[in-house]
Amino acid sequence: MGWFGELGQSLTALLVPESCASCGGSLKRADDGRPCTSCRTRFKSLATPWCDVCMEPLDQSSYMSHDGRCRRCSRGRAFGSVRAYGPFDGLLKELVSRLKYSGEQALARPLGHLVLEAGRTHYSLAEYEAVIPVPLHRDRLAERGFNQAYLLARPLADAAKIPIVQALQRPIPTASQVSLEGDARASNVREAFSLHPKHRSSIKSRAVLLVDDVLTTGATAEACANTLLSGGADRVDILVLARTP
Repeated sequence: MGWFGELGQSLTALLVPESCASCGGSLKRADDGRPCTSCRTRFKSLATPWCDVCMEPLDQSSYMSHDGRCRRCSRGRAFGSVRAYGPFDGLLKELVSRLKYSGEQALARPLGHLVLEAGRTHYSLAEYEAVIPVPLHRDRLAERGFNQAYLLARPLADAAKIPIVQALQRPIPTASQVSLEGDARASNVREAFSLHPKHRSSIKSRAVLLVDDVLTTGATAEACANTLLSGGADRVDILVLARTP
């Protein structure tokens, strides 16, 4: 085979894994890092009906009485819509937790493919001119070593040929949203984000897609969307891996 062929095989093994990062099961080369078939059958779907704007599961009477929107969205949102791959439950919840809190970065690629799948299912990706990951504060980034939103956005940006623009920064450290509920979440992040000056021209008058790992009340998405719209973005839609059920 020679050293060049061996090098090629080594690079292929590195870039296109033979085992599922989720469970360790075998993968075919053509799977390109996606979760294996066994894992995919364990991912759940969001219950219907759900809010037309933020995808919050609703009962039928709530869906009808608020014209297809939840109470929050019926009062108006800064973002256009939220779409998710699935509910933050079961295996998907476990994998997100392993990525964020156990530092298993190998999971970012298969989970990112799920974000890409959700984007292709729910949106016309050709409409967007920038993919913007929700940023971490520098202290949280230093502690974790990576921004999971950026890693999850990468497969989508590559496949759809949309540039990732890190237009948002998070200069103010905030408490973890996990420990907060309702209005406290909105208060916690209301002033947490700002627009990076050098990227203002990259979003002005453009439709942008904001990417994050999990959406609960939409407080973080709302704060980010407000910042982007104030900076000149024409439209902000949200794409997340998981939505709390």
